[in-house]
Amino acid sequence: MVSHDVKLPIDDDITQIDHIVVSRYGIFVIETKNYKGWIFGDLHHKTWVKTLYNTKYEFQNPLHQNYKHIKAVEKLLRIPLEKIFSIVVFVGDSEFKTVMPNNVIELPVLLTYIRSYQICLFTQDDVIKYDEIIRDSSV
Repeated sequence: MVSHDVKLPIDDDITQIDHIVVSRYGIFVIETKNYKGWIFGDLHHKTWVKTLYNTKYEFQNPLHQNYKHIKAVEKLLRIPLEKIFSIVVFVGDSEFKTVMPNNVIELPVLLTYIRSYQICLFTQDDVIKYDEIIRDSSV
């Protein structure tokens, strides 16, 4: 089950999540970036860089951004963080110029990446329940 543009409360704030996939194999929290150009990033850097036509633009590390989203989902559903998976998906005409973590991918491999999770973590009843909670809680 997929929800789009989910807005959840966290720590006296609201965080906007691009997509949440609730499945028997886990909950996938997806941050989407639509950029053109070369992408330079690292797991630990606070910002990443996009370069296009000799112009550099810094943007927040999307893994750090998505961590806040994951924490909001964890708090809302009251499930262990180990059952929630962060994915950053780049769409558009971008090219990674540094080695990216496995969970930073381009759109064509998104479905394959999600399907690579093979261990059931939830029952079908859990999936329905969590999906309803997410939809009902989005502001």
